[in-house]
Amino acid sequence: MRTRLFLIVALSLISFLGFRGYEDKKAAEAIWLEVSWPEKNQSYYIEIDTEGRFMTKEEKKKKFLVREGQIKKMYAKDFFRETKNSEVIGGRNTEGAKLLFYKGEVIKISAYINGELVRVEAPMKDFSDSFRFAFSEMKKEIFKSKPQYKYPAFLTAVPLKGVLLAQFQKDLPQGYKLKVVEIKKLKTQPQIYQAINHQYKLIPLKNEEEVSSILNFISEQQLLGMKSLFYLGTTRGNFQCSIVEPE
Repeated sequence: MRTRLFLIVALSLISFLGFRGYEDKKAAEAIWLEVSWPEKNQSYYIEIDTEGRFMTKEEKKKKFLVREGQIKKMYAKDFFRETKNSEVIGGRNTEGAKLLFYKGEVIKISAYINGELVRVEAPMKDFSDSFRFAFSEMKKEIFKSKPQYKYPAFLTAVPLKGVLLAQFQKDLPQGYKLKVVEIKKLKTQPQIYQAINHQYKLIPLKNEEEVSSILNFISEQQLLGMKSLFYLGTTRGNFQCSIVEPE
């Protein structure tokens, strides 16, 4: 009887672990992006995964208007396919001088391509017709959902390099080095940990308590900066972080 019970428990455990492993391998990919069109005073954020789960953010009446839900997988998968096949993204066309005086619709998009996080900023017109169509169809389905006022703030982390690094070094004494916070310590702040692992992504802060927790962490760790802009050194690189609130 004991032997039989042991076998049942063991087989159940193997089945459970096998299922967990399968689920991990099948974890949904995600894309997050911002679209802005200054001339039309338009700006919005979308993130979506291959299962069709999405979140959007806009600002209205000094509050964040948020949509969350799920659309049919076909719209998400079409968009993912066109994103991965895009010559603009494949060419790694990042922000450049041609955007300096450009006033049209601009997209800033982050996606994992062959395991690498790629960030591209380019005019929407530079993308192919098939990309713009897939994006339009996805957006149309997403924006059918009812928005709600939700989340007082978001957290985002951007790699400290390029133009950001040059500006950072310019404003500080030569040779200044950021204090490095160990990953173990960062894991006590799940929103910060998530932000540095998903650069440029907007991480929702669900209430004022979560905002206060991050502010306390900035103070306790003596991080350079303040609520709207602070700097974080880690063993995975340095980041410019900010708590984004309605203007």
